[in-house]
Amino acid sequence: MKIYAVVIVTFSFIFSVSAEDNNFNELTLEDAIKIALSNNSEINGAKKSIEITRSRKLQIISIPDVELYGEWVDYPDYPLSDENEEIKFGLYQSFDFPLKIALRKDIAEASEEIASLKLEKVQSLIISDVKKAYYRVVSYMQIKQILEHIIEILERLASIAVIKYQAGEIMYLEISRLNIELADARNELIELEKELNKEKYNLNIILGIKPDSSLTLVTDMPYTPFEKDFVFVEDELLKSSKTLKISEIFTETRRISKSLSKLSYAPDFNVGLYKVKSGSVDGIGFELTMTVPLYFWFRQKGEINEANASIDSLEIENLALRRSLISSIKIAYESVNTYQFQLRKYQTVVLPELESSFDIAIVNYQNGQLSLFALLDFYRTFKSIKINYLNTLFNYQSALADLEVSNETRYLEE
Repeated sequence: MKIYAVVIVTFSFIFSVSAEDNNFNELTLEDAIKIALSNNSEINGAKKSIEITRSRKLQIISIPDVELYGEWVDYPDYPLSDENEEIKFGLYQSFDFPLKIALRKDIAEASEEIASLKLEKVQSLIISDVKKAYYRVVSYMQIKQILEHIIEILERLASIAVIKYQAGEIMYLEISRLNIELADARNELIELEKELNKEKYNLNIILGIKPDSSLTLVTDMPYTPFEKDFVFVEDELLKSSKTLKISEIFTETRRISKSLSKLSYAPDFNVGLYKVKSGSVDGIGFELTMTVPLYFWFRQKGEINEANASIDSLEIENLALRRSLISSIKIAYESVNTYQFQLRKYQTVVLPELESSFDIAIVNYQNGQLSLFALLDFYRTFKSIKINYLNTLFNYQSALADLEVSNETRYLEE
């Protein structure tokens, strides 16, 4: 107990110093999610994408710059005449056919909506990642406690074995066997601590903080029964899928692009207003020019055919995407139920008998009613079940997190 007290005090001191450096103290799962939503690089990148689409929208709906035109002409064949020069200057403004501007604006607004949906999708995926990374660290910390407890038991048994050996009750082989098990348990603890540090770094990276930041995770890894029907879950997830909404909006932008392609037959305009001075005569002029789609069977027809093919292709991809998401939802749903079934078996059948059986086995060994090798069988079973239970509990929480985002894809070509 004294050793544990020293370890706890030392750890508290180390953490307090680190917490001041990194502005963190005890970290709940909710706090971790808030930090990730604020700091995660993927989320911040998605936020910048919204700014980019808004900037592009301004560029798309902007009016072309006004052109300033000036011209001076000299007639050297009439040097003695006041009518030997002509000056002309004015302003010219080009603009597209009005409906083209409206359609381009619709496309820009759709792109902005897609960017917003992407942000929401990335946030959902990162929240799922945070939950899995957080619970992975928690599970390893709990497994570490189990291994430390087991090492304590083995050390106590080794001390008992020495006393029994000195009393001539057992052979030295039993002491050697316990020392081997103790060394193996210590090595297992070292390997676990290495994996625990790796998972802590992974969690910090997801949170968007320094990889070596020291955090104390205080949210336990609970078991909350999952009782929802698959039909309800599937309908709920498909309706809320940002991936499907993005795909549908993207298809709609292709339809708008098709309408825009049809308007390529319509002319674009250029208007000019200028003042001219020819000798002693002043005048004002107006000019209107327009494009004529004379070779419409090339560019315009090609644009329309491309738009039609693109729409057909996207509709096929949307159908395949929907089927893929349904499959992902079903797989995630089945995983949750599988791990839940295993957990209930552990909680109702295995765990209630485990602790008492192992304690009885230790007492029986101390009283000489149980051999060391039978006790070690109990020990291995105890350790295996305890660790497997925690891994199953983590798998259950991880499956729930996966189910929450099974209606999304992390990468989607758009």
